[in-house]
Amino acid sequence: MRTRGFYVVHLIAAVTFVLGFAGTGFTGLIPGGGKAASDCYAEFDVQGASGSKKVTCTDGDPACDTDGQCQGTCTFSVAVCLNQTNVQGCTPKPLKRPAHVSGGLTAPTAQDAAAVCGPSGSVAVKLKGGKKANKRGRKKIKLTAIVTGKPSRETDQLTLICEPRQGACPPPVATTTTMIVTATTTTNSTTTTTSSTTTTTMCPEPCSCPGFNQFSFTNTQGTANCGGGGLVPPPDAPFTGQLFTDTGCSAKTADLGLSCLYIGGGNSTTVPPSQIPDGSTSLFEAKCQAGDPSQGLLLASSGTSAANCTKGAGPGKHCIPGNPSAVPPVPAGAECTDDAHCAGPGTCALDANCYFGPPLPIRNPPLDTCVLNVIETDASSPGADFTTGSSIITVPLSSQVFLTGNDDSPCPKCVSGSCVGGRNDGGACTPVGTLLTSLDCLPDPTQLIGALAVTLGPLTSGSTTLKAGDGNFCPGQAPASGTHTNGLPGAFGKPAAQCIKETGSPSGDLTDLAAHPGVAASVFCIPPTGNGAVDIQADLPGPGAIGLNLNEQLHQVP
Repeated sequence: MRTRGFYVVHLIAAVTFVLGFAGTGFTGLIPGGGKAASDCYAEFDVQGASGSKKVTCTDGDPACDTDGQCQGTCTFSVAVCLNQTNVQGCTPKPLKRPAHVSGGLTAPTAQDAAAVCGPSGSVAVKLKGGKKANKRGRKKIKLTAIVTGKPSRETDQLTLICEPRQGACPPPVATTTTMIVTATTTTNSTTTTTSSTTTTTMCPEPCSCPGFNQFSFTNTQGTANCGGGGLVPPPDAPFTGQLFTDTGCSAKTADLGLSCLYIGGGNSTTVPPSQIPDGSTSLFEAKCQAGDPSQGLLLASSGTSAANCTKGAGPGKHCIPGNPSAVPPVPAGAECTDDAHCAGPGTCALDANCYFGPPLPIRNPPLDTCVLNVIETDASSPGADFTTGSSIITVPLSSQVFLTGNDDSPCPKCVSGSCVGGRNDGGACTPVGTLLTSLDCLPDPTQLIGALAVTLGPLTSGSTTLKAGDGNFCPGQAPASGTHTNGLPGAFGKPAAQCIKETGSPSGDLTDLAAHPGVAASVFCIPPTGNGAVDIQADLPGPGAIGLNLNEQLHQVP
């Protein structure tokens, strides 16, 4: 089973609707042809395929060609999964080093021998034959996992084959999708789930809505004071979240402010909460089932710029930063295939296409940081009701952390139309919101200390909680492991916390195309940065929580 964030959407019918075309869900894992005793260490998950290490797709086939077009290329959707339990006679084992995969894909980071799947990536296989494009095309992907134990290595190879189409490209068709939305709760480091099932008949393209085709939300200001380190002093009202000292979420110990970012475990007593930058906008395509605005979908949009689009990163990958000690040295910005070619975990990054807001300053003298949130894979929603403003959105992020050490301005600012500090110091810029940060003014790349995989999911207009009877909300939080030596149970400097709750608010009927206020809430896990000093002060790995103050609106655009 593939688990991503705190909500898992399993598409278990024959077909699902993705980004404006019909396509099947992931139907099974492909071990890749290694030894049976090690085949579970690393596997492929290919949309519309299972079983064979040779996957064939016909150009334009909605079951496997995820670009949905007959244009001489098959675009396969492929993910890497580690330590699965589907191979008889194979026992999952801890990885000795990060798994390596070619083809521009990303292998997930495994915790011990836990089963995990990485984000799906697009692999394009072009037909051959020049202008005629009428001959079979192939691409091979290699995957290697080295573990602690025997057998110690698993090497797989996946061959993706694109076949030319004979005849006309198939038209879009109505499809039926069964979605199981699974809420995940962590208790004593053990994951438990509860599920609800909905079955929806998906409309053919264009799935049009009555009078609108785009959805936007814009971050607005929240509470003026998010509180101090360890929530001392406490935040000012209005509040969207609470901490509780019981898993029943009834014995409140602290409030959480609106449009504030809270991070870390029970020992996070020095890093104050951060205000979320206001003024940024995110755009989604709005779709409706049979023209019914109460049966909506939100799909990733190309937007009008990197500042408001919601598409995933890649397919190219480059080092952030480089590895000057490598032989030969690897400069920052060099093309790469895995982290080993750059400077450690998360530094061989997919090229950013879209950002989730401007740079986010986090004050923590003398370890002040600036966080740049890159959208890692397409943001999406399994459903939305435009007549009530209710929605659940998942935003997978690669959060790039820069250690700037600048308490006055942890992130570069845009002041009077010019960048102050960072890689574009003195360059022209446009500020965003009251914090004056801007994507025109990015941090110095030499200050990057890591890129964290953080999934805001669900980002919901309802309530979301994370519970742990022992206070260990996230993998590796406590007791201490690795180089993190002082991790404590709890959350945000409150060691006794056993429940974190954030509550959103639906924006109301959006079909009048006017802006309506709403709140989107999320509770999630944050991995370690890899910088020992930062991880100790922020108590990472550990939980995170936000309640975004938003203006939401529907639009009709050409």
